[in-house]
Amino acid sequence: MRLGELLGGRRFSKTVRLVAWDLEEQQRFSRGLMGSKHMAKNVAIKGERIEGVICLEMIGMCSHRPNSQTVMPGLRLFAPKLWHHLEQNGFRGNFIATVGNQRAERLIEEFAVSANEIGLPSASLIVRGLLKFLRDLRRSDHSPFWDHGIPAIMVTNTSNFRSQYYHTALDLPVTIDFEFAAKVIETTARVIERQANPHDCTPTMEKLTGTACL
Repeated sequence: MRLGELLGGRRFSKTVRLVAWDLEEQQRFSRGLMGSKHMAKNVAIKGERIEGVICLEMIGMCSHRPNSQTVMPGLRLFAPKLWHHLEQNGFRGNFIATVGNQRAERLIEEFAVSANEIGLPSASLIVRGLLKFLRDLRRSDHSPFWDHGIPAIMVTNTSNFRSQYYHTALDLPVTIDFEFAAKVIETTARVIERQANPHDCTPTMEKLTGTACL
């Protein structure tokens, strides 16, 4: 809702969609992600040109405590630069992560720039080759768009790799860092504005082409 408020009243030269996909974790028959799978398939059938999909996964958990951030198995081998970045940060869970396919490389770069502008620590991973099939990198609604060759990124606080309350009864509002989450939303709004080319943009905003989809 906050993202809609930030973008409300703006006039863009490209289409912006705010989508709430349902049945992400409905496992029967389809292995989940039912809403996003349906949309990604229809987009591909219709041949729509999508500039980028931004999937907001879990964005409210933040910890400045050393070693509060764990990583998925094998990260040091297939993403050594990212692993060393986390190591230099003392494995603190105080950053937002973006994970995207190769076609979303520009989108990832724009997110990093926008995050830096408002002082939001970030880390990114561009998924190449067979890495896109790793389960831990596909656990949200971005992955069906990957499967159809559409630029898509997942914006995440890394879920269970940071939060001990993930999928438990203790996952309560008191565990959320709302200031951190607000910065993630503001960053996302800035990326969308630059992608969608608002008619009322400031001189510092870039002029980009294509269709923006969220």
